[in-house]
Amino acid sequence: MKDPSEEDWDRLRRYGSWIRELRFSELHPDQERISWCSRELTIGKTVFTQLSLTFPTGLVCSGLQKLKWLSSHDWLPSLRHFLSPTLAEIKIFTTPPDGPLQTPLPSIPVLPGSYLRSLHLTFHPTNDEAFGNSASVTILQCGAFLEGLQTSAQLSEAAVSHLVGLRHLRTLRIGSDPPAGPLLPSSDVFPSLKILILDGAVGHKWLPFLGAAQGNCSTDGDSRTTEVGMRGSLTNLYCLGGTPVDPAFISSLCIFRKLTHVFVDGSCTKGGGCTFLLTDGDLTKLANALPDIKSLRLGSPCSANRCRTTALSLLALSTHCLKLETLEVHFDTTKIARVLDRLFKEPQYERMRSLPRCPLQYLAVADTPISTDDVNTVAIHLSGIFHGLQGFHCRNREWIEVSRQVQLLSDPGSQTLADARTVSMILRQLLLYPPQWSADS
Repeated sequence: MKDPSEEDWDRLRRYGSWIRELRFSELHPDQERISWCSRELTIGKTVFTQLSLTFPTGLVCSGLQKLKWLSSHDWLPSLRHFLSPTLAEIKIFTTPPDGPLQTPLPSIPVLPGSYLRSLHLTFHPTNDEAFGNSASVTILQCGAFLEGLQTSAQLSEAAVSHLVGLRHLRTLRIGSDPPAGPLLPSSDVFPSLKILILDGAVGHKWLPFLGAAQGNCSTDGDSRTTEVGMRGSLTNLYCLGGTPVDPAFISSLCIFRKLTHVFVDGSCTKGGGCTFLLTDGDLTKLANALPDIKSLRLGSPCSANRCRTTALSLLALSTHCLKLETLEVHFDTTKIARVLDRLFKEPQYERMRSLPRCPLQYLAVADTPISTDDVNTVAIHLSGIFHGLQGFHCRNREWIEVSRQVQLLSDPGSQTLADARTVSMILRQLLLYPPQWSADS
């Protein structure tokens, strides 16, 4: 495309105020792509230089509502021509620099009370102090209408203190550490936040930080606990990047009792050991604290069998979390048949056998080992723990066989005559431990 003429600039002045959505993407050092609405154009590298000369301080698109900007650091100064105070959605991505940084990201002039509802700031390198300062200044200018924020920058304590009080913030995704200094306890910490996504293994730091800032629950005249702040609003928590699951993490997690979906990304390495550091007691505590949980995924079960949790904790999850539909949790399978046999003979099970159970149909077991001799026993007992169990998400043939046995128990009439002897043996054993179905079954 040729360089713009005076006529082109006059046309831009005339129509710029009509543009509502703009996307800029840098393709390579000598060619960029800019688009608005359904039109897309390729522009030369000199255009923004001329733009700065023609519009030294003014805005090109004074009524812009959505802006998406992907570029290297060299193009960031040109961003200022499109930062309209009418923006409702801003997404800015910077690509990794080839050399030392020359220009910091300009702060975005969005004043309190503005229309801005969604802000996405992703910078490379993520730990650059100049970018962190710019992002913090921008966030401090965000008004009460902000509903979603995603940033990789290291935010200042002032920026975080401002964020936690925004009453309409629903979604927060953050990939940096919390401030070093603690926030004062307050019932208004993220009062409306529903979705929290923590990138880069920072979940282990953010959850205790937020838990300490929550303060104490208030109590009404009937002496019933009222959940306030994040305690009463947060429903979805995602910890990405390999967060270790230990008792301190679970204690912080238990504060947010309205959680319905929890996903912790973590996998154990053969040389690094198991990152799942809980006991059966810790999982029982978690089950008691999260009565509304529907999906609980605490890292992929591994084949190392070094964790301290056993199949005993599965019963607590099934009887206390009556909405649980998805479960992925570590448990040692070394002596699983013996552990389950002991559980079903204890008085504890006799007291719990008539309790309703969760609607879980498939249990995630990944590639955890199990002995061929334990297949029938495990199928019987796990069907007694999860009354709606249909099978397993697994990767080895022993668990595939357990799935088949579970399916025989759930619908023996659908199997071939070749399975009749197996079905009869399983059912005879199952008579010792008949499941008590929930009212919702």
